[in-house]
Amino acid sequence: MLLISNKTLLAATWIHFLIYQNGRVVEFGRHKGLKIPREYSRPGSNPGAATISLKGNLMKNTVVKYGLRNKKTGKLLKYFFESNKGKKFCSDETYELCEWGTNDWLIDSKLTAAYVRENTTEWYNAGYDTPQNAFDKEDLQLVKVTITTEEEDLNIELPTIEEIFKKAYEEKEPIHYKYVMEELKKRPNIKYDLYDLLRYYDYVEE
Repeated sequence: MLLISNKTLLAATWIHFLIYQNGRVVEFGRHKGLKIPREYSRPGSNPGAATISLKGNLMKNTVVKYGLRNKKTGKLLKYFFESNKGKKFCSDETYELCEWGTNDWLIDSKLTAAYVRENTTEWYNAGYDTPQNAFDKEDLQLVKVTITTEEEDLNIELPTIEEIFKKAYEEKEPIHYKYVMEELKKRPNIKYDLYDLLRYYDYVEE
């Protein structure tokens, strides 16, 4: 398989929670999969709030968001939404906080997050920033989430289609290899797919 040196940093994310509790600020951290708010991805995203620094081919990006953590599970609340298409006198979509799914509920305003912790919104007005909330406020903790990512430029030269089929198929599937080579002579614009590319690198590593 294609290997990348562990000295090459593709992307790293550090998430720290500042917990406001009993007048004290307690900080702890955990590594988490990369989740960067992207423009047009959902209401509440604000890429403009990010702090970006560029040094050489390394770009560092820091975003501050606010959310709610379930004290019982120790996990950030997530959200889901459903369309209100065909319904009258309501928003286009209804958002609701939940504990399952892949997207954490994170917004730009700590005051709004504090409000959502203690209040719910009727379905017809429940948008991303002020969703429906069926949780008890005593079970929720307001948290500050700082997301930092680093991106480093990479250059990977892909093999030619002739190299791919020779190494991936010539020995193990000679009939297929011969057919493709003959077709290449007739139609030089033939493209390979990702499966062929993966076969190429699997073969090299064997």
